[in-house]
Amino acid sequence: MEIYIEYVILDNFFITLAILIITSKCLNIDIIWHRIILASSFGTSCAVLFPLINIHNILLIALKAVSGALICMIILKKLSIKMFFLVFATFLGVTFFLGGMSVAVLYMLGQNIHSAFKINFYNDYPIGVIIASLVLAVFFAVRFFITTYRAKQLRPFVRKIQIFYQDKSISLNGLIDSGNNLYDPDSNLPVVVVNQKTLYSLLNDESIVSLAKGQKLNLKSAKFIKYGTASDTSQMLIIKPDKILIYSGGKVNTIYDVMLGFAQNIIGGQTYEALIHPALI
Repeated sequence: MEIYIEYVILDNFFITLAILIITSKCLNIDIIWHRIILASSFGTSCAVLFPLINIHNILLIALKAVSGALICMIILKKLSIKMFFLVFATFLGVTFFLGGMSVAVLYMLGQNIHSAFKINFYNDYPIGVIIASLVLAVFFAVRFFITTYRAKQLRPFVRKIQIFYQDKSISLNGLIDSGNNLYDPDSNLPVVVVNQKTLYSLLNDESIVSLAKGQKLNLKSAKFIKYGTASDTSQMLIIKPDKILIYSGGKVNTIYDVMLGFAQNIIGGQTYEALIHPALI
């Protein structure tokens, strides 16, 4: 079968580029594009030349390890021993992850998975499949690592809260948000902000129908307050809950003097669903 060298070059360049981008994202390292491209080009050159070298497999593995270490050194603007080993370990981990993804894609496509362990590219194998698989792998991997890292950073500021309103209650995860400076202008009470989904969970069916029709709500202390955003001034519906419990470790803080606001935009996600006013902590 005929082998196309441009397939080898393109595939290895984009693979190395993807691995280095994911590695940088995982460690929150600034991406310096000329360094990333230089390192990817060096890695591609090694991938093309190594199969032409006739040496023992152990020496070949050692040579590949050295080339991987050099690749990691190239992308670092400031080199330190600790950062180098951290980048190198992450680089190897991402490499193994993408290798497993490649084998999985080949298996699902009904291809010979043994070819994944060789640098052989035949004229009937579409390079687009390789690049598309890498793009998908990069997308999901980056999202996973960013979400995990962000959740880890926010965890010390997340508290479980329980909101009581009339005969209903709901439990949420709330983030202590220093940027939440909302107060009810009439009572001067701090406002805990939640999603509109939480509002529907606290209302009875009659109130939900009235809200959908745009009718006046018969809710305790319900009103609209103005609040400023980066580009505009909007209005927010707030109500007076019976109480809010904030759990912190083994302690429970019961708060009666507080208002509950409902944001039009979605707050947080899987990590938190409410913004706790810092004055309540």
